[in-house]
Amino acid sequence: RGLGSESVWVASQATHLPVFPIGGIDLRNAGELEDVGRAAVGAALLAADDPPRAARELRALLSGESP
Repeated sequence: RGLGSESVWVASQATHLPVFPIGGIDLRNAGELEDVGRAAVGAALLAADDPPRAARELRALLSGESP
């Protein structure tokens, strides 16, 4: 069971160290992590039909840009 994007944000605000959410992150929910700005998305890339495109879209979502 995941803790959710709010818990990741709280953790990222509580430390000066980088926080990397991992597990279950894909194009449907990566935008929820925009305030954190990073995530481990290996499975989302490996499962994508077009991994380079998925990488660009995930990066855009995590940085608050439109994909």
